[in-house]
Amino acid sequence: MSHAVAAAPAVDARSLARQSRGDLDRLFAALPPPPGELAGTMRGTVVDVIGLGRLPPGLRAGLLAALRGPLGVWRGKRFAGAQGTNVWGAGGVERLFAAFRVEVGPALDGSGSCVRLDYDVSENSLPVRAILGELRSLGPGLFLGRMHYRAGSARSCVLYFTLEA
Repeated sequence: MSHAVAAAPAVDARSLARQSRGDLDRLFAALPPPPGELAGTMRGTVVDVIGLGRLPPGLRAGLLAALRGPLGVWRGKRFAGAQGTNVWGAGGVERLFAAFRVEVGPALDGSGSCVRLDYDVSENSLPVRAILGELRSLGPGLFLGRMHYRAGSARSCVLYFTLEA
């Protein structure tokens, strides 16, 4: 006798981009940290940017599609042990910019452990040093991340993104 197994809904940047900021916050809080060390270059996709939720759905979808399309210059992240950097590009040209330290630590929302991407490293300019990223696992080779920016003693989540190995 065979048992039909319901397939889990596909999780990707497009489906995540249809969720509200509150839904993304709840999803991130429920996810586990990545199961092992991150390595190599991962393709990045912007899912949500602060302030876009106030826009009409069509305009919001158009702006997110532009960030993900050929004009979007952020390509992802490159990991090498306890260090990493962002990969930027246009056309066939790529550039590494905005280094970070990779460490396991508590999520800023108190929801447990995550992989933290701390941009407070000497090679970055002062504005970049105010960034702290957090990653959790959506599944094998797929991660949900969010970026926080520090202003004074406060941190604000300014965007969500996915990384895919």
